[in-house]
Amino acid sequence: MKELTLRLDPALAQALDDLADAQDRLPEEVAEYAVRRYLHDEGARRSVPSPPGSRRSTPSC
Repeated sequence: MKELTLRLDPALAQALDDLADAQDRLPEEVAEYAVRRYLHDEGARRSVPSPPGSRRSTPSC
């Protein structure tokens, strides 16, 4: 897996921390899910599985 560093302004970083805490997850997990979901919604992911909890397991063609 490739490591990615995100530079977030303090308010966005705090919001991410709060969301992760509310979901009992790590901020990295929440950010990864958000990226996967965005790419899935944009139709850019054909070979990467849908995020856990997604309604569709594969993108429709």
